[in-house]
Amino acid sequence: MTAGANTATLPSVNGGTATVAYNAVNPPGGATIAVTVAATPPAGITALQDHARRTRTVTRTTLAYITWTPSVTIALASFPQYTMTFPSAQVPAGTTLHEAFLDGSTQQPVYQLDVAFGANGATLTSSVNAPILQAGKTYIFVIYIETGNVTTPTPTPAPSTAPSTAPSTAPSIAPSASPLPGAFLNNPVTLTKVTAGFPAGGAFFEGEMTLASDGKLWLADQRTQAIRPLDPTTRTLGTGYSFVPPGQTASIRPGNLTTGADNRLWIVTFDDTSNIYAMTLGGVMQKIDSRTPSHINYITRLASGADGRMWGISADSMRVFTTGGTMSVYPLPGSRTGNGCAALTLNTDGNMWYACFDAIGKVTPAGVVTEYKGHGSTYIGAAPDGALWIQGSGLNVGRVALDGTYTEYPKPVYDASCTSIVQGPDHAMYLGCSGALFRIVSTGPSMGSMTLLANYQTPGYVTGFTALTVGPDLHSLWTLSEGPFAQLVQ
Repeated sequence: MTAGANTATLPSVNGGTATVAYNAVNPPGGATIAVTVAATPPAGITALQDHARRTRTVTRTTLAYITWTPSVTIALASFPQYTMTFPSAQVPAGTTLHEAFLDGSTQQPVYQLDVAFGANGATLTSSVNAPILQAGKTYIFVIYIETGNVTTPTPTPAPSTAPSTAPSTAPSIAPSASPLPGAFLNNPVTLTKVTAGFPAGGAFFEGEMTLASDGKLWLADQRTQAIRPLDPTTRTLGTGYSFVPPGQTASIRPGNLTTGADNRLWIVTFDDTSNIYAMTLGGVMQKIDSRTPSHINYITRLASGADGRMWGISADSMRVFTTGGTMSVYPLPGSRTGNGCAALTLNTDGNMWYACFDAIGKVTPAGVVTEYKGHGSTYIGAAPDGALWIQGSGLNVGRVALDGTYTEYPKPVYDASCTSIVQGPDHAMYLGCSGALFRIVSTGPSMGSMTLLANYQTPGYVTGFTALTVGPDLHSLWTLSEGPFAQLVQ
């Protein structure tokens, strides 16, 4: 092996022929890469799966598994380029080839999708960063084609125009007790940057997106000071409504928002910390006084409870509101200030669980508070078995059982800045961080095992996986970032 545009001819597989070009950066003398080509997956590797989602059924046909094992650590100046030709029976006219890269340099195998290649016979190129191949590690390139038909999407229900006192038919707020039908995310996942309708220079962060009863994802737009709907079918952010509190003439900045049992959006703000707001999907807004003289009056997070009331957390108390605005106050132990408690979720036990910097706690519907000291977080999510998943120490994530028992599990790759965790329809937990997205097995003998679904090297990745929200099709995740766009994870 020498530095420069090295090429090699690969063994034939499935009647296809292939060469590969790579550009090693000053490889050591005598460096080699052992290459094997096979039609079946290597031992321990799961074959790519077909995938069914609401608007399309995708069939994946794998043509070749190409395995690399370098003798020494080798840096490449560009991603390997494969030139492949298969018989027309294998790759019909008009079909495009795709490639998935299984990176063996991580602690767990990770499919990393490379998309948008040429037709049969063309060179497969990739826009991802060039990999560094670690000595003795195994790297697998999976060459495959996709076929599938687009079906008619299910119509989106019309928006509500007025609040209702009856529970909504929106997706269940509490974690489901049984798996929902259909596949969830692709394996590997695909990422789509969604920009239509987003304001230039906008900023969207964790907690600022919620799935409403109209099947749309509503966002708090701080730059234009508006509450705006993101249509998951057209992938366009609508105009929405300027966030002008009742009795005022100027709009203010909305913050965290969530969907209530009354079909309204419940909102906290950055500019009016003494009140919260409930807004219908038609833009009608109600101001609700959240002040109490003996407690800190800034609510950081809202969540809908099992009793139909809206729960809000401040640094020292839980505030609970009926749909008419009547408030109950449940003090929390300790003397925290500022945003010392910033995460909240409804659990399967019917209690509201919260996370502070120094503790995890629960509050019953009657207001009985129990805290477990020694581990805290800025995010919290409930699993199907009732356990709570939070930020752990160092690079770990933590699991808090219903009796307070605490266990930590290591992340497969480094990413310490995580802000969002949500249960998927497959009952796994999905953790969003500033540079990575993880899937966590939440129950069973493999509990705590994690898979890196996407990171900064994944094609289509932009930056950040915050405000993770399961899409209305139950087959996708939507996420925001620190920029004027959303990301669709499929």
